[in-house]
Amino acid sequence: MDSGNLVLSDNLSGEILWQSFRNPTDTFLAGMKMDETLTLTSWLSSVDPMSGNYTFKQDQDNENHYITWENEIIQLWSSKESEGTPDEMTDAVFSLLSNFSSKTTNSGGFFSGEIRYYLNPNTSSPNWRAPQDRCSVSKACGKFGSCNINDAFMCKCLPGFESVSPDSWKNEEFSSGCTRKSPICEKNSREDVVLNLTMMKEDLP
Repeated sequence: MDSGNLVLSDNLSGEILWQSFRNPTDTFLAGMKMDETLTLTSWLSSVDPMSGNYTFKQDQDNENHYITWENEIIQLWSSKESEGTPDEMTDAVFSLLSNFSSKTTNSGGFFSGEIRYYLNPNTSSPNWRAPQDRCSVSKACGKFGSCNINDAFMCKCLPGFESVSPDSWKNEEFSSGCTRKSPICEKNSREDVVLNLTMMKEDLP
């Protein structure tokens, strides 16, 4: 259909058997409606369309609010809890999700847990996104990585570690995390050092 909705229907009865607007992946288009039965599911990575770790759905306790979940357990972002913060959902996004708007949104990059809204889907710059602080995304830099949103390159590996996928990191895809540069510390090794890392916030396992 011109709306972008792919519809499978019975030729005889005209009954709709399946439609993409009710079975989305990581993208929400004008004409869809985010209700209690609809879920956006992230890609596994920017190049792998398998189902990833993040889902975006309506708050089951409040139909006027929405939540991004990690692994269906960890609440990554909430439209209700973000009110009054830079992550607050705009009226335009609320309108779109309620099917009152003809604008388009695309959650490209949702594999990182960030939901994005585009007035023009042909641009790479979203008009709104959340969480806006990418360091607040759970495991933003992967295992053994640290995040500082004020740095030009927000992720870096802890001392003694290096990125698992340097090419991915160059493209600001940090979820692969870091790995040890050398074998695990050996017993009675004189070179073993315990580092005191300050101004650090530990992520949940």
